[in-house]
Amino acid sequence: LDSQELKKILEAANCDIEDGNKSINEFLNMLAKAHGTTLKEGRLETERVPFPIHCECGLLAKMHGLPGIPYIGVSKLSCTFCDMFFQAYRDATGSAICTRGTHGQTSRWACPTIDGSDVDQLISKTLSAKLLIRIESGWSTYRRSALDLQSTTATDEANRWSNRWSLGDGEGVSAFVFRLHKDVG
Repeated sequence: LDSQELKKILEAANCDIEDGNKSINEFLNMLAKAHGTTLKEGRLETERVPFPIHCECGLLAKMHGLPGIPYIGVSKLSCTFCDMFFQAYRDATGSAICTRGTHGQTSRWACPTIDGSDVDQLISKTLSAKLLIRIESGWSTYRRSALDLQSTTATDEANRWSNRWSLGDGEGVSAFVFRLHKDVG
């Protein structure tokens, strides 16, 4: 991920990037620091590893079109991406299928496909729109927090930045964008 790629993501999400690359570069530097990685020639170094399809999403994809109880039971709460996938599936199909809930955190995740179905494209489009909304919300919170940090003298405020840039469910925008890039990239 570099500043140009991040700028494209933020523009797609209609984010306010009025100060140009300054805030983007600051964000990339803090993102690298938060994830124990570095910027090499302005590019965030990330691991290239395969991401798993979480079991509840895999089951939902396999069960598409089959009759049954509209519930998939799993031993743990679903991650944010799984929850968003289920929301997109419900929006696309009118189904009421769900899990027991979400813990609101993200983890390595890959989006399953629903073979032989036009629903797959609709889910993908809906999921992309939901992700862009989350990115815009997180970026707005980040920008407000960055401005707040400029007007304070409390040194420990900077150490709590990842907790302040919340996507509303406990996930910092930096971790969210980092994971999103690794999923897409």
